[in-house]
Amino acid sequence: MTTPDNATTGNPEQTGVAPRRPPSHITGDPVGPRIDVLIADDTRPTRQVLASLLREVTSGIKMEQADDGKEALAAWRKMQPRITFLDIDMPLQDGLSVLKAIRKASPTAFVAIVSGNSSSQNVRAALDAGANGFVVKPFKPQRIIDMLERYAQVTGHDLMRR
Repeated sequence: MTTPDNATTGNPEQTGVAPRRPPSHITGDPVGPRIDVLIADDTRPTRQVLASLLREVTSGIKMEQADDGKEALAAWRKMQPRITFLDIDMPLQDGLSVLKAIRKASPTAFVAIVSGNSSSQNVRAALDAGANGFVVKPFKPQRIIDMLERYAQVTGHDLMRR
C-alpha cells in the first residue's frame, strides 16, 4: 500500500509510513519556535567562536554568517533573523549603516553589536542607531549569554538550554 508523501494522518502500522508532523514553530512544541540568527563579522575566527558558543548554549536556532556589511544586509533581508550579531568595522559596508537599514526595515529586530572598537563614541552611536546591546571583543561567553537573556526579556523567547 502506498501513502502520499504529505501524509499527516493514519496508523503507521497500516500505512508503513509514520505520519509527518508540522515543524515545532507551527505546532508550538515545547522546544519552541526555530529562531534564525545572523552572525556578521569580517573575522572568521570570531564568527566561528560565536557560532560554536550559540550551538552550545541554545536550542532551536538556525544560523547564517556573513563576512562583510553588504553580505550581512543581503542575508538579513533574505532571512529576516530574530537575532543579529553585527560587527561595526566590516568591509564594503560598515555595521552602523547595516544596523540603520535593519532598523528602517524592522524596528523590532533584535541586533547586538559585537565589536573591538568600544570607544564611548562608538558604543553611543550603536545604541543611538538602535542596537539592543553592545558586546566588546574579545568577548567572554557570559556576555553573549547576557545578550540571549536580554533577547528573552524583550521577546519572551528563551533560547537557553536549561
